[in-house]
Order: sequence, then structure tokens, then C-alpha cells
Amino acid sequence: MTGKRISRQKLNNAIKALPIPVQEHCKRCKLIAGYLVDLIRLEDWFLDAGLNPDHIVSAVYLHDVGKCAIPRDNLYAEHNETAAKKKVYRSHVEEGVRFVERECDIDFASFGERAFERYVYAAITEHHEQADGCGFPRALRSKAMTVTGKITAIADALDNMLFVGAAEGAQEVGVASAVEALEGMAGRELDRDLVQALTRDKTALCGFLEYIDTRNQNKRKRDAYGLQLSFSPICNIQENRKVDYYVTFVINDPYWGIIRPEVFWPVAEHTGQLLRLTKLAVERVCITCDLVADRHGECPHVSVPVASACLANKTFVPDLCKLPSKYNLRKGSICLVIDGITAEDDPEAYLLAITDLREAGYRVAINSMKDGSTLLSSIDRLPVDALFVDAAYTARIVSNENTYGVAS
Repeated sequence: MTGKRISRQKLNNAIKALPIPVQEHCKRCKLIAGYLVDLIRLEDWFLDAGLNPDHIVSAVYLHDVGKCAIPRDNLYAEHNETAAKKKVYRSHVEEGVRFVERECDIDFASFGERAFERYVYAAITEHHEQADGCGFPRALRSKAMTVTGKITAIADALDNMLFVGAAEGAQEVGVASAVEALEGMAGRELDRDLVQALTRDKTALCGFLEYIDTRNQNKRKRDAYGLQLSFSPICNIQENRKVDYYVTFVINDPYWGIIRPEVFWPVAEHTGQLLRLTKLAVERVCITCDLVADRHGECPHVSVPVASACLANKTFVPDLCKLPSKYNLRKGSICLVIDGITAEDDPEAYLLAITDLREAGYRVAINSMKDGSTLLSSIDRLPVDALFVDAAYTARIVSNENTYGVAS
């Protein structure tokens, strides 16, 4: 053995870089696994096997870490109807093993059965195996699976029925119905003995699952939406080539499905989440750029729309200014495109904000200035890198020496 061990911090960061629905799925699976482990940890067979209950629960949290290595469109089983897409989706198991070994510089095979690394290996490789041998990737039967793998499979199946399925558009399943369905899977998809241990006290189990659901509902009210980002190129018409990738926001509520980009702003404003979501979006882009740079040695220019209302918040610009250095981004990698400027906006306030953001390492652009905006008379003083405006203003803006490019 090399002496190197798994870095839990690295793997936890990898989970946190996944879309919020996947993060929440991992957290709930850990809670369900913890509940089941508490029921069986004092059983004679569990003690005789020398199993570590804390290792099992921690490993379950990491079972989907391989999803960081597959395309975002393939993260959910419900979205992979064709054989080719199913193959990509199923690869997250093998990708999980490769990712952990590469990121932590370890070899799973070099560890003994009681090492935490072996628990993680079991959770990653066995959470889609089935008791009847119809699972993947190795078609293991229940007798050949580890206790960690069996527990992970149960937690994964139960959470998918209660939460993830509803998030992907399936009909919502009640707690009692989910528990009944879980019992029906015993001996077929899931280990019979562990399912029986979990469902022996159905009242307590239903109460626990309802507690998870209630807690998540309460969280929804104050932290309702996660984010996914979709990229589309912007053409720099002065150089006649595509140099930027414009990020459009997609609100991704892990419980009620995906809301389309065109309703991001009104929904974010309505829920009071505009400021938080915009900060989160910029940080997500920073994380993505950092990952791309690590893997490919370079990063495309990315443009992120920012509602002008966010700049009125005293902490918004300072918080954004910390991100480029935090993620060691190349200067100018991200262009913040300020949108929604009105005639009443103060040019001096924008001047200060833009100056601070550019000194922090961002490029800054202005988009869709409204007719009569006071900023139109201050274009020459604004230190912007690009202006994306209505066609009526194109002739004037092209003559501005400060502009990086124009899209109309």
C-alpha cells in the first residue's frame, strides 16, 4: 500500500460541484443509510463482521461522485431513454472509481476490507446492483454484494421514489406508498433481510421519511432554487469570430422540475432569490472555468448575465471580487454582462462597480440599455469591455474605442 488515503475534503468538494438535485440526493441517501444502520448496528451478524457503521454512512454520501465525470444531460436515469444514453449514464459507476483513484492518487485494490476506502468502493460500484443479479455494472447477486453496497442500493432506491422521481416529472409518491413499494422490491432488486429490518416498524420509518420531506419543504421556502447553466456562443462582429460563451440561467428546483431560462429573472425576483442566485451562478461558472483549465490547460471566455438591480446591494460587488482569486482564474476569463439598466440609474455608481470588478479580474459588458438611459451619455467614461445593445445604438457604439465587441 502506498500510504496515501482518500481525501474526504476533495471528494466532498466534488459532490458540492454537482447540480443541487444530485447534492441533495446524496445528502438524503446518507440520512436514510444512517437510519438503517442504527437499526442493525447491534445485531450479532453486524458485530461479528466487524463493520464500521460510520464508514458505511459516509461512503453512501459519496456513491454518486462519478456523476461529476459524465455530461450534465445524462445525470438522471429518467433522461436516458436510448441505449447510447443509458450507456453513458451507467458509466458513472466506473467513472466514480477512476475519479477517486485519480484525484486521491490511490489504488482501491491496495486496501484491506476494513479500510474506509473499501467502503467507498463498495458504495460506488454496487449501488445499482440488484439482489436478483439484474443490476449493473457486474450483475452481482445479493450474496456477492457487500453490506455497504446493499444499504446504498436501498437508500438510493427509496430516495429516488420519494424525491428524485418527482423532481424529474414523475407522479409524486407518498411516504406510505414508497414504503410499500420498497417491500415489493425485497428479494428482487433489494436485499430482503435489510429491507425487512428497515420496514419492521413502518410507523417509525414513515415518521422519519416525513421528517426528511418536511425539513426539505421548509428549506425550499428559504433556499428554493438551485442552478444549472447552459452555454451559447456570442459572435464578436468586429472580429467575425465566436470568442465568448454566454451563460443563460436555468432554475433547477430539485423537487418541482426544471424551469426554462426565459423565466429565470421573474421567478428569481418573485422569490427574492435574485441576488443569491446570481452570486451562486457566477461562482458556479468560476468552478467550471477552473475545472476546464485544469483538464485542458485553457478556458473559453464566458459571459454571465447580471441583473443591474444586484449592483445596488452593498455586498454584491465585494463578494464577486473575491471569486477570481479564490479559484485562481486567468484574468478576463469571465465577462459580467450587466442587464436591465434604466433611465434612473446613476452612472457614477456603475463606474465604481465596473472599476472594482475589472480590477478583480473580470471583463464587464453592458446589455440592453433602455432608451433614454443616462448611461448612454456616459459610454465614453465607462471602462467596459463590451456593449451588447439594441440595433438602434449599434452605429454609435461601434465608434467607441473602449468597446471589446458588439452584438446586436
